[in-house]
Amino acid sequence: MRLPLSDRLLRHESLWRAVQTPPPPLPPGLYTMRLLDAVFHEARGGGSLSVKRRHAVAGGEGAMREVTDYLGFGTAYGVRMMREWLAKLHFTPPEDIRQMEDIIGRIAEQRPLVEMRARRGENGWLYLDIARRLDEGM
Repeated sequence: MRLPLSDRLLRHESLWRAVQTPPPPLPPGLYTMRLLDAVFHEARGGGSLSVKRRHAVAGGEGAMREVTDYLGFGTAYGVRMMREWLAKLHFTPPEDIRQMEDIIGRIAEQRPLVEMRARRGENGWLYLDIARRLDEGM
């Protein structure tokens, strides 16, 4: 005789609970990642502008996890990191900042494979610093 549906559902309870729990934060370290997308993001209330980047960890610890970070235009540190990111992806930072719209679009289309250094700031946020581009790109 077949068990009632409620009993059959209970057999899947542990997986059901495990999947609802978010994965632990990505530990600090060096990771191979594929850029999934890069889009402009404006903070609520019309605050500063940034580039929201989404990456998938390509292998090793954290494989197949997606991580998101932001490169901001609102601080000298953010601009320096943005320029470093562009240079390591083989893009020349433009003189005219308005050209960033086209450049970010081209980077997003390329979906580069990169080596990224993940670290946590004192604020608990995830920071991804590009070490190098692993595919050919431009």
